[in-house]
Amino acid sequence: MRILLAVLAALLVVLQYSLWLGDRNLRAVWERRGEVEELKKEISRLEARNRQLRAEVEDLRREGAAIVERAREDLGMIREDEVFIRMVRPEGQAPEPAGGEADSGK
Repeated sequence: MRILLAVLAALLVVLQYSLWLGDRNLRAVWERRGEVEELKKEISRLEARNRQLRAEVEDLRREGAAIVERAREDLGMIREDEVFIRMVRPEGQAPEPAGGEADSGK
């Protein structure tokens, strides 16, 4: 009977060791679960970005106006009959109030 108890106790120690300190211990499992959650969030973010990019590609394929808009915004292109005016504010100067209303001293 004592031999059986000793064998069972040794087996329990071995199982506890592998559970807490072995290659596939509980702490490692918990860490992997956290990594999995982070990766799922990253995948969701990237899938949303892919959907947005697919929609943008479809817009560019279907509508010529979308191509013109992209050329104007991203590349700074203008049409032949247009005039490009660039207004540069001196460094440190505050922007004027909305609507072009300056303080008239009234």
